[in-house]
Amino acid sequence: MAAAASPSWAGRGVATAAATAWMHSGKGQRKAFGRQHPGVRWMSGNDAGKEAEVMEKLKGVIDPDLNKNIVDCGFVKDMVIVGGSVTFMLELTTPACPVKEEFKKECDRLLRTLPWVDAVSVSISGKAKKKGGGAPGDMKKNSGCPGLKDVQKIIAVSSGKGGVGKSTVAVNLAYSIARLGGKVGIIDADIFGPSLPTMVAPASSRITLSKDNDAMLAPLEHKGVKLMSYG
Repeated sequence: MAAAASPSWAGRGVATAAATAWMHSGKGQRKAFGRQHPGVRWMSGNDAGKEAEVMEKLKGVIDPDLNKNIVDCGFVKDMVIVGGSVTFMLELTTPACPVKEEFKKECDRLLRTLPWVDAVSVSISGKAKKKGGGAPGDMKKNSGCPGLKDVQKIIAVSSGKGGVGKSTVAVNLAYSIARLGGKVGIIDADIFGPSLPTMVAPASSRITLSKDNDAMLAPLEHKGVKLMSYG
């Protein structure tokens, strides 16, 4: 049995505020406010002066896997500061990051220690891979198999013996990844004793043709995970 996962990248929509001063000023006036952090949108006068304080506080949030703070990792994007309101996005390496909620809570906690901050809004996004790039084993290796052309990662769960928990591991792994934000499908390829149909019960078990390709079957779906089985 295999759990195949491809990220479902979150939208990049973030609340924005347009600075009237920028709308009516020229490049020379913008330059006078000085250089800003790459992840911060241009902001006017007093708000621009708060940028350094915010970035310094955010350096207190550490990625446990990279052992670096989220500012140095380049995760902070699309920041807008208006008065006491701070809005920005954390663009993480994967939407299934297990500590993304902890990141949001810690960002909120640290920024509210600044006396002028009265509102913090943090959204989460995943970083999509660049076209034409990627490591061996990514989607381009699946180009010969139409059913896997959009799959980025495949996790195989197998054993030379029956009754050892392959299906249990695969199902729990797939649904755990889905709960973390990944887009996941399971295929039960056990031709002797498929057990996926007894472990997961979708509302409908009717098999239909794919809307995109009538030469292929469309997978069933249950609680956000797509399912296919020999059973």
